[in-house]
Amino acid sequence: MSAYPRTLDPENFYEVYDAFASFSKVFRLHDRIRGLAQPVPVVVEPRQKVAPGDLKNILRSLRDEPFEPTRMTVAKQILAASKGAFLSVQVKQILETFAFEPSRLELAKFAYRYTADPENNFVVNEAFAFSPSKQELAKYIESLREATPARK
Repeated sequence: MSAYPRTLDPENFYEVYDAFASFSKVFRLHDRIRGLAQPVPVVVEPRQKVAPGDLKNILRSLRDEPFEPTRMTVAKQILAASKGAFLSVQVKQILETFAFEPSRLELAKFAYRYTADPENNFVVNEAFAFSPSKQELAKYIESLREATPARK
């Protein structure tokens, strides 16, 4: 319960449910977090962009990970720690280390908040083979924009 307000990706909080052995605890947690306000969006201060050599090492590391769920965890850790240092084209390259479209879509949604140039996010769409994935990502990004008040 205390972790939920500080969650970076509340849309994936359901994954925490797997940590519980009984459905009754899952339902209690779900009912309690439903009543809470959404977590405060994280404002990420950009820092120096990821250098091509560093990206090459990151991509090699991800490709060397034999299991896609573990690769997902590592990729999310890398993106979150970057504080907005990845360009959209680099995010696309990271997505291409995943074999399955659902994994790519999950990571693309997560990565959007950590991308230094969200205005170029259309490049990320090139990592998808299927239009529904592109449409779902666009819908997700639009929902984030609608939830964030425009600056004056």
